[in-house]
Amino acid sequence: FETLEIQLEVLTGSAEKGGKLFKDLSKYAAETPFQLPQIVQTTRSLLGANISLEKAVNTTKMLGDISAGSGGDLSALANVYGQVAGATKLQGQDAMQFISNGIPIWALLQKSTGKSIEELKKLGSQSKISFEMVDKALLQATQKNGMYYQATNKLSKSLGGIFSTLTDSVNLSL
Repeated sequence: FETLEIQLEVLTGSAEKGGKLFKDLSKYAAETPFQLPQIVQTTRSLLGANISLEKAVNTTKMLGDISAGSGGDLSALANVYGQVAGATKLQGQDAMQFISNGIPIWALLQKSTGKSIEELKKLGSQSKISFEMVDKALLQATQKNGMYYQATNKLSKSLGGIFSTLTDSVNLSL
């Protein structure tokens, strides 16, 4: 845990910011079915993709809900999200990574934009689906009435989630 905290300190450029971020992520990990190292890795990936510190924690939580609801790998979701952010648009391989992680990205974009999946795929082939459109679709999917709404909370109540929370609590106590 000391190593994780130091890494966050380096990424944020300050001991104070790194310590606060570590505390926030520790609290989140203790309440979710995710382990702290996995949460920190996700946030590090987002920070590495130039997602602002202020947005990184909320994005980690958003991706946590999506991962919990889809069964997708949290680190893989952070990587593809970061790739889309870095490229500023959704590319074909990024859409396939979302899909391979159980995320129906075209359906989510359809719901948030009102465009048909056919139209969206055409826009995608023309590199006209922006990061902002993807971010909005994912965020909308984790808000009330979205398919991933409070999925982390629901999964944390499963036997595996309870065990994960217990493990994080014990580790943090030590």
